Amino acid sequence: MSVVRSVVTSACWALVGSGAALAYPTIDPWRVMPPDAPPVQLAGDGGQAVPICQGGEPAQPLTLHQAVEFSVCHNPQARQAWATALSQAAQYGQSWAGFLPSVNISLSKSRDRITSHQQAATAGQPPLRNDTDVRAYGRNVTLSYVLLDFGTRAANVMQAHHLLSAALASHDATLQAVFSNAAQTYYEALAARAAMDATREAEAAAKESFQAAQAREAAGSGYRAEVLQARSLQAQAVAARIKADGAHRQALGGLANIMGLDARTPLVLDPQAAQDVQPGSPDPGLDTERFLGDLDRLMDQALREHPTVRAAEAQLAAAGARLDSVTAEGQPSVSLSVGRYINGRPNTPLSPSRSVETLTAVTLSVPLFEGFSRNYKIREAMAQVDARRADVASARSQASLDVWRNYQALQSETASLAASLDVLSSGQEAYDVAQARYRSGDSHIVEVLDAQKDLANARQERIRALAAWRTARLRLLASLGRVGFWALDTPSADTPTPSSTTQP
Repeated sequence: MSVVRSVVTSACWALVGSGAALAYPTIDPWRVMPPDAPPVQLAGDGGQAVPICQGGEPAQPLTLHQAVEFSVCHNPQARQAWATALSQAAQYGQSWAGFLPSVNISLSKSRDRITSHQQAATAGQPPLRNDTDVRAYGRNVTLSYVLLDFGTRAANVMQAHHLLSAALASHDATLQAVFSNAAQTYYEALAARAAMDATREAEAAAKESFQAAQAREAAGSGYRAEVLQARSLQAQAVAARIKADGAHRQALGGLANIMGLDARTPLVLDPQAAQDVQPGSPDPGLDTERFLGDLDRLMDQALREHPTVRAAEAQLAAAGARLDSVTAEGQPSVSLSVGRYINGRPNTPLSPSRSVETLTAVTLSVPLFEGFSRNYKIREAMAQVDARRADVASARSQASLDVWRNYQALQSETASLAASLDVLSSGQEAYDVAQARYRSGDSHIVEVLDAQKDLANARQERIRALAAWRTARLRLLASLGRVGFWALDTPSADTPTPSSTTQP
């Protein structure tokens, strides 16, 4: 036995020295612990969990769905929020322990060896030696149980329950924030790629104009000033293409970062998704009025369902339960203690003679005076309730403001879509006319260059409008607290709206 104990002790100290956590079998009798790695569940998906969060590298080419799924699974903020929820769930389970008795068992063993020497009675004789070896064993069992506490344990359970609800709501809010940020970053990367392609087209057009100006100068029908102007525009187009290429790389690095990857991770976006933000893409087929609905109804929905509001309300309820707990701690309590001690009580010298002691006690504890600490604890708890009530008001105010801003932004971006398409069509037509007039000798190169600049700007604005509209749509859904994977699909007349999604 001693050899086994020595080996186990050495192994434990080795684990501690190496920084490893000691394995401890855990159970969940109260069924309060959520899974360690849960499937993603967003409010907008009707409470249906998405079976994702697989390991490995992201798919290539990367679709919008895959980018968002990978982000909500691997983003550090999402993992941290879930770890916080797991911790709070464990504290909720701890709060139920007060309703059960606590049992302690202790085993002890002592050995008392005394060796004494006495002077011999007769001279010349060796000293007398006396050895005493006393061994004793003790076994103790103690049970303690609180019978009555006037609501302290119940208040602690309610406080832990509300804090768990707040942690889960905060996790939901974090998931929705990561969701919308990942989608927004993906659209920004698509727009940056489309803008880079547009600058390359503009560079090619500028090069063509420069070559045409050179040809006309060589033929004697052009001027040197035209060649210089065309060359200047070509240099500007090259600089714009270089800048757009850098912006595209930065956008891909930002997308990798929000996905929980190193910014240097190479990502290839889905070419099919890139069609959504191409200059020639049609406006999304969406009934804007049906989607936007009534502003007052959307705000009321956000005040009811947004996870940040629910988290603040749960924190307020937890503060109220804390006040009840502090108040109840000042009331009398009744507890039961049962103990059985063999050969003495714990932490007392053992006796070599066998003894058995059984103790049963019912204790009434009445707090009479604590130096006014109870009074200040209650005042502190009351102040915390007022602070959490202010947090609820602040969360409601921010939620309504976010809905208002995103509602107005979506309306503006919806109007900008049609305008950007008109500008692009007009710019393309003007450029074609100017180019035809220049080739026939009826206009100056300046007309072509101006039309070329206007067309490049129109393409950039069209790309920005398409990406901004999709981003504004997701932001509005996120401010409603109803964003879900359904929102990533291309909007159509059959697409669910914020008011028609199923309540989980």
